[in-house]
Amino acid sequence: MKGRIMREGKNPTVLTDSEKRGCVFPHLYGVYADFPQGEGLEVENSTVLGSTERCPTELAPGEIAIISKGGASIILRNNGKVYINGREI
Repeated sequence: MKGRIMREGKNPTVLTDSEKRGCVFPHLYGVYADFPQGEGLEVENSTVLGSTERCPTELAPGEIAIISKGGASIILRNNGKVYINGREI
């Protein structure tokens, strides 16, 4: 089921077919995020499965992008190159 973050922070509210409070936001170990208000989400039984927003950069299968709301980014390419805010490191 698709939804959106209606209120961010410690007690986010998610709106799907109804307003949901106390949703679970699972994360990978060591990776943390606070979804911004208005973010599109996929929700199942009050568990947020992830964002429905598309990655703003093209990725090949196996590549990884970490992009903040403010636009800061880290891109890991399959050829071993790493880009931080668009600059190759």
